[in-house]
Amino acid sequence: MNQTHFIMKIVKVIVVVALLAVAAVLIAGAFAPKEYNVTRSITIEAPVENVWSQVYYFSNFNNWSPWYALDTAQTMEIEGTDGEVGSIMKWSSENENVGKGSQERITVEEGKTIENTLKFEGFDMESKDTWTFAENEDGSTKVTWGISGNLDF
Repeated sequence: MNQTHFIMKIVKVIVVVALLAVAAVLIAGAFAPKEYNVTRSITIEAPVENVWSQVYYFSNFNNWSPWYALDTAQTMEIEGTDGEVGSIMKWSSENENVGKGSQERITVEEGKTIENTLKFEGFDMESKDTWTFAENEDGSTKVTWGISGNLDF
């Protein structure tokens, strides 16, 4: 077998493997769940009103946000009245783990629930960000955070 024939066989094998990999991803995407919903809870040894105010006001975000810790040089701006329905927090970072995006306050039930619409630039998707607060008998606060949305194919 000459060298050209051998190289052509290798190229054909590589092309077939690449096509099979692409087909596998497309097939998996067709059958994968189209919705996501993730929740996490934590108990904080503080009264509801203290915990609530840290999440309610966008200006307090950097006090506790793990994303801020990834890039303390990121920029943040707030449009509207901080925390109220319709207010928007926008952030921008050169760190690819933080990126650019915004969240808009869509629902507030004082001391109990906060809902935001979350958008990341560069992705054609929108998520719903939900926070709930419940006071425990010992005066601590159970905070539950959730994110949900739809994934396009």
